[in-house]
Amino acid sequence: PSPLNELIEGFRVQLLSTKDLENATRAKAIAVEQFSDVQVKFYLEFDSPYYKVRLGDFKTREMAENTRELVRSRGYPKAWIVKSKIWSNPEFPVEEDSTLIDSPEFE
Repeated sequence: PSPLNELIEGFRVQLLSTKDLENATRAKAIAVEQFSDVQVKFYLEFDSPYYKVRLGDFKTREMAENTRELVRSRGYPKAWIVKSKIWSNPEFPVEEDSTLIDSPEFE
């Protein structure tokens, strides 16, 4: 059996924030392609009125910083680290990417 997967305090790298769901959805899809070689999960979170494209489930700021540097080097110079609820044991390989909007604040 796999270890428990629960929401814990951690960090994610945010790529962008937009009020336009369509833009956010497209940006997330592009990023998933762009980082297909990186074992990381992408999330589309809604924090009214913004849709935020975020990636990763990092338990330490240092882990998040390493990924942020990679993300910046691949065309997201403004990517930044946010404190977030993260999954303690995200599944890999990532299942078919869900179109659901992930709002950990409301779970």
